[in-house]
Amino acid sequence: MARKIREKTMKNKKLHWNTKHGYHRTKIYKAWDSMKYRCYNKNCKFYDYYGGRGIKICKRWQGKNGFINFLADMGLPPTKNHSLDRVDVNGDYKPSNCRWATKSEQAHNKRIYGKSGIRNVYFDKRRDRYVVHFSRSFKSKMTAKKHYNKFSKIFYK
Repeated sequence: MARKIREKTMKNKKLHWNTKHGYHRTKIYKAWDSMKYRCYNKNCKFYDYYGGRGIKICKRWQGKNGFINFLADMGLPPTKNHSLDRVDVNGDYKPSNCRWATKSEQAHNKRIYGKSGIRNVYFDKRRDRYVVHFSRSFKSKMTAKKHYNKFSKIFYK
């Protein structure tokens, strides 16, 4: 029976396997599957940044009904530009710590690799000082330049 279903879907040029949920080759399924791969597969090239750091997936999103529970908790991404993101980058994958975010939202939500232990603070050896890295976006180049001049007077005396 399974072989007939597979042959039928291949004839109809549908490139997905028949599953209970029907989401097998979709973006949301790939997000869930990639999350598991990064956290639990030591052969994954990103394992050191996820599973290697102790990032885990909640029990509800694992096992036989893991994807169904993930879908129920997260819902569908609002747009095709949204992908899975953890609010606390050092926290686990769980409903209270995950959201759908755009690339620009995710760009502001990242670990800083400085030795200070304080987010966005690093030691600049050339100046022999600690530096605070901040980012803000502006609609115009002139507004950005005005703010840069204002803050550079304060921070770089």
